Amino acid sequence: MEHEQVNERAVALSIRGAKLTGRVLAKAMRSFLQHRKRARDAPMVGAQSMKTLNRKMGGVQESVEIGDRVRSFERIARKNQVSYHIRKVRGENPPKYTVYFNSRHKGGIEAAFKEYMALMLKKRERGPSLLERLQHYKEAAKETATPEKNRRRGELER
Repeated sequence: MEHEQVNERAVALSIRGAKLTGRVLAKAMRSFLQHRKRARDAPMVGAQSMKTLNRKMGGVQESVEIGDRVRSFERIARKNQVSYHIRKVRGENPPKYTVYFNSRHKGGIEAAFKEYMALMLKKRERGPSLLERLQHYKEAAKETATPEKNRRRGELER
């Protein structure tokens, strides 16, 4: 007997109806298979592995190095239907990321980067972040505060 590898797959299909006939079952299976085919053929957008990006989209169109605002870029890229792969540049402090991306529509890439750059400029114009301002106020409070006396000994605390 010849040794063959057999892959078995099971599918759970739930059908609600009064009478289960062959036609009903066939229609349900056809509908399921159409759904699977549509899901497989749908364009993939968002984060992908480098291998998938090269295979599905015909290679990487461009790559750009961005700062530490990766989540902002991801949100905008998915909105503009851009497929991308993010790789962290090692040895950088603060961290930098290289983004490899591709899109079926050239306008999608341009729109995503225009929106991303507008967002970055807007964030820079706002001034220091809340954490930076809080740190500044902490330092100012330490400088102006007078040292308290030790209640037991009457000495100044360090």
